[in-house]
Amino acid sequence: MTKALRDTSPDILAVAMEYIDGAAAQKNAEGVRFRGDAAFGPVAATGAGRLERSDFYDYLGVPWEFEDGTRTKPDSKHYGAVDCSGFVRLVYGYRHDFPLLGTNTPGPGLPRRAYAMAEFGPGVTPIPNTGRRSTTFETLQAGDLVFFEVEGGADELDHAGIYLGVDSDGRHRFMSSRERVNGPTLGDVGGTSLLDDGGMYSRGFRAARRI
Repeated sequence: MTKALRDTSPDILAVAMEYIDGAAAQKNAEGVRFRGDAAFGPVAATGAGRLERSDFYDYLGVPWEFEDGTRTKPDSKHYGAVDCSGFVRLVYGYRHDFPLLGTNTPGPGLPRRAYAMAEFGPGVTPIPNTGRRSTTFETLQAGDLVFFEVEGGADELDHAGIYLGVDSDGRHRFMSSRERVNGPTLGDVGGTSLLDDGGMYSRGFRAARRI
């Protein structure tokens, strides 16, 4: 604890902010851009909306081998982009060395998609998924992963974000990467980034995990 208290390096929330609109880019010694303004994904071929499936290695533009042996290569069309769960994996996995999986199955690390993170991810569940809107905000801590069902259709968690805490208006705010603003945001374009205001994400809030 003493060592942690003396640590002045960027924490989870500070690192997450290094990918919002206008964030300055920085490269490592190998020339890989590891931080800076991130997109959500490339424009779909139809011109309507942006594509998902942008993971942290797409943002980095480097191939990756996961601890479970899964190997993958970045898609050049998704360079510089992370979807909602890819953003979580970029911040917690790549930047903070939390173990990552290349699959959506149980294992020693953080799975790829939101539903799998909530169901199989490591850590504890301050808010379990009951299939209904959750209003148990008092159990949350800054840095918890929060999960939503907002796309309709199948009853499956389809969006993930990072809980920031209570804002200056007394609201429970989170940040996530989303299509409408083309990347990570804590703002309110494309739905308020709040758990407790009755908006789209508030109505779709289902679960939280602490890793």
